Amino acid sequence: MERPDNFNILVLKCLSGEASEKEKDEVRRALELDPLLKKEYLDVREIWFATTMSVHNHEQFNTEAAIRRFKNEIKLLREANQIKKKKNSIKKYYAIVAAAASIAIIFTFLNLFTFRDNSIVPKVVVIHNPRGDQSEIILPDGSKVWLNGSSTLKYYTDFGLQNRKLTLEGEAFFDVQKDKLLPFDVVSGNHHVEVLGTKFNVKAFPDESFIETILQEGSVRIYAQSMKVPSIVLSSGQKVIYNKRNNKFSQIMVGDIIEELSWKDGVLKFKDEPLIELVNELERWFDVEIEIEDKEIESYRFTGTIKNEGVEDLLLLFKMTKGIQYKKEGDKIKLFRKK
Repeated sequence: MERPDNFNILVLKCLSGEASEKEKDEVRRALELDPLLKKEYLDVREIWFATTMSVHNHEQFNTEAAIRRFKNEIKLLREANQIKKKKNSIKKYYAIVAAAASIAIIFTFLNLFTFRDNSIVPKVVVIHNPRGDQSEIILPDGSKVWLNGSSTLKYYTDFGLQNRKLTLEGEAFFDVQKDKLLPFDVVSGNHHVEVLGTKFNVKAFPDESFIETILQEGSVRIYAQSMKVPSIVLSSGQKVIYNKRNNKFSQIMVGDIIEELSWKDGVLKFKDEPLIELVNELERWFDVEIEIEDKEIESYRFTGTIKNEGVEDLLLLFKMTKGIQYKKEGDKIKLFRKK
């Protein structure tokens, strides 16, 4: 099939997040009709993201430097006369990609569409944040994700072509680009959050017995694949909690959404939270291991805000307000009540 005259311009607009719904649909139709063109597009997209994304969290994006890296990458590939997949081409952490890129990039990668390969096997992209770390990600469809610590996001390299499905273990806030043809689907086990375009937060840590979804803007549909119950549709300002043990949903209104979602701005807030539950959040926030030695202090409740404070500051607060003692043994912190 002959490539549309403006295909390269449309590809650039899709990669830079500037394409309209109509333009995205035009690219999608062209790729569906020509498998070889789809393969070439995936190769270009992989190189684009590998050379324009930084490995450091919240690092300032440098468009000119990204263009130089992109041009250099194409030059090397052309000299070799074949596309060679780079090891670790998808970086562990992504920074924000500029919404607009120089039109000169178009002419840089025009000649790339001479390399042909009949095999089209999408690869899995895995983005993982260790405890104590957060990162901001931009997905191939232009949607933005804020990924919390101890969290993992997975999707395939053809994300945005046939579907927009990804899996989440941990916590993430999503700002989803609208696409009426391809719903955005966040999967955590058998739990699904499906949207067209909206802003919402999903908390789905494997070691916790619940999955929590908070909707900031728009609407989402939530369902559990194995359940024979109707799906739940959330409106702005609502929260739904899915209990993994009994497969039940509970729906409530959120008092202060900004406070609930403060983690993505580098602030951890907790209100009247029992120590046994707070410990999990603190371990992920500070990248430490905490053990409660005395059962009686598990129910002690705390309210507070953590921004620039270290774990030592918090431990001192525990001691001063509740009389909770602590000791360090290697990388582990043990909490106990002084007898």
